[in-house]
Amino acid sequence: KFVSAVTDSINRVDVSLLTTDIHRFIYGHLDLVTISERSLNDVADKTIFPVDLPQIIKDMKAEIAESKDYETVDVIERRQYDLNFDTALSITEVYGLRKAIADTYVVERQNQVTQELWVSVIKSAKHNKQSYIIMMVIPSRDKNFYQWAVSTRAYENILKTLR
Repeated sequence: KFVSAVTDSINRVDVSLLTTDIHRFIYGHLDLVTISERSLNDVADKTIFPVDLPQIIKDMKAEIAESKDYETVDVIERRQYDLNFDTALSITEVYGLRKAIADTYVVERQNQVTQELWVSVIKSAKHNKQSYIIMMVIPSRDKNFYQWAVSTRAYENILKTLR
């Protein structure tokens, strides 16, 4: 389900998608960000925009964690995908997400991982130097394998059809 597309600058577009059931229960949330070192509105624009991918990714991960009151667990896995274009960088990492514990004195007890955060960073090798950041929050493979499988398949299809 398409949620929104936001263009707050001339070199960045943010698109949000949701996976819901018939009762509008949200199973997955996917954000796709396209960032260009040049204007996405005007191909003749020669202005170069500085793009700090590590900071953008850090901010996006923090926003996801804070908005859902989660904390990020270490990387579960790393994946490589064959894409339809030449890339200077292409990496996918999967993190576990668990509810943050409010009690600061509890050290030995931690909540279980119930969600997964998929993060892909792709930087094209072409002259236009576009970067893509794709983040998806879905149920963990241990909690709801069916929804995890459907969501990861859709995620892989999005990656394979990027241009």
